[in-house]
This record gives sequence, C-alpha cells and structure tokens, in this order.
Amino acid sequence: MIDVNISMNTKQYDSLGNEDCIEVVSVGNMYEKNGDTYIVYKEELEKGAVHVTTTIKISEKEILIKRFGVVNSNMRFILGKETFTNYKTPQGLFNIKINTNKLNVEKTDETIDIDINYNMEIVGLFEGVNKIRIEVRKKN
Repeated sequence: MIDVNISMNTKQYDSLGNEDCIEVVSVGNMYEKNGDTYIVYKEELEKGAVHVTTTIKISEKEILIKRFGVVNSNMRFILGKETFTNYKTPQGLFNIKINTNKLNVEKTDETIDIDINYNMEIVGLFEGVNKIRIEVRKKN
C-alpha cells in the first residue's frame, strides 16, 4: 500500500445553470489488485464527527466510486453508458441515474488525475450536470 494525498473537487450544475461546489481533501492509501487501481480514504462530513469511507476503483473502462458509512452509494462511470445506483442518506434512499459524457484518467509513477463529466438525475427531484476532478499524489 502506498500513502497518498487526495483532492476531489465536484461541481454540480442544475437545470437553471446554478453551480454548487464541493471540495474534499484527505489522505489515504492506494494499491493495485488484479490490474485495477484502488484508492481508499475517509471523508469527514461534519467537523470531527461523521465519517464516510470512500473507495475509488480505476479499471480499464470504468471508474467506481463507493461510499460507505452514514452515506452509502456505489456510483459506476462508464463512458457513453447509463448506470443506476441507490444513494442512501439519513434523509432517505434516492435512485440516481448517471450518464457519463467524459471519463479521462492520466497516470504517472507519482500521480493520478481523473476527470469525469456526467449527467445525473435523482428520479423526481434533481437533474443536472456534474464534473468531478480527482487528484491523487504519492506522499513523500
């Protein structure tokens, strides 16, 4: 396992063009298994209290972002494909439809940069475009 610094920046645009930004900065671990790259880290949702464990799995043709804790989801991103997931929160269970428009992964020995653009629909509640930028850097 390799210690890494992780930065995830998510921009969400609703159907009216309003923008919402979320940035997560954390430390975690990275490892290889069966040809796939895994990045695992903990996310603090409320100052000093609620944690969610996030696992990012990078495969040849897809990226999986799995969150487990007070929030549970299993988001699959496959370029040009529609995928579905359930997003479980303390407020309830939401059905989400994802259509991935851009999926780009750039790897070096020291870094991984991921760009994902996708349309998201929370059935009956929200429709918009999301952009995720993930930067992973090996710790020195």
